[in-house]
Amino acid sequence: MAACLVPGIRWTLFLSPNLGKGPCSPESYTPITLHPVSLQLTEGMIHRRLSALLPHHPRQFGFAPSRSASDVVALVIDRITRGLHEFSTVEYERPGGGAPTRHPRRHRSLVVLIDFLTAFDTVDHGKLFGMLDRLPRLGPRTKRWLHNYLRGRHFGVCTREQNSRKQLTSAGVPQGGVPGPQLSLYCVDDRLHRMDNIYSAAAFMHADEHTLVASGVDIHACAAAMQPVLFLLSKWAAEQNLKINVDKSEAAAFYISSHTRTL
Repeated sequence: MAACLVPGIRWTLFLSPNLGKGPCSPESYTPITLHPVSLQLTEGMIHRRLSALLPHHPRQFGFAPSRSASDVVALVIDRITRGLHEFSTVEYERPGGGAPTRHPRRHRSLVVLIDFLTAFDTVDHGKLFGMLDRLPRLGPRTKRWLHNYLRGRHFGVCTREQNSRKQLTSAGVPQGGVPGPQLSLYCVDDRLHRMDNIYSAAAFMHADEHTLVASGVDIHACAAAMQPVLFLLSKWAAEQNLKINVDKSEAAAFYISSHTRTL
């Protein structure tokens, strides 16, 4: 313990593929690692230490105490509703000419949901350690624990009682471990910090999933308001070598009909 060594870290951890949808697609199998008891106890101590030292963005609602996905839903609905209750003055040309008429027009709201492929499995260890080194409250002993926890790890795949050949991990955090989500969130929270100075759209996160909300007088204004956030997000993803999961990413426009007064 005094040497900051993690028990069992030299052991090979075998991933058990957890089937989602589509058994014929390799992407449907989420790798889940079952850790030995000694390593689980060590992870519990690391988790308590990190919970006190790792700051999380206030708009991050994944794996955080007293926060859940329902909080994100409530905030997004509130943001959509506020956008729908905003008005702008729009000019309409008269059919026979003359001065245009002005009428108030209710705003629209645009919601974009973005999910990234294998965000947990592609966390760059070098970039993560660089971010941790800049935390003044994180002492050298805790940093050595984290270095030993992530580095020198071997893994394999176990399916149908057959084990694959072992491989050395060079990126990613263990999904079956307790500190893994904490470390991953600290990396992805950097996106939210970069968006703090963008006021044309609101951004919320649950783990690595983004929800963006913008409003405008029409769909073109909504798209223009969303563009700075999407540009920053695509730039960040390129830096982290991440790809957007197109199948799980969506966009939806909301408006109140002038005839029915409903969404």
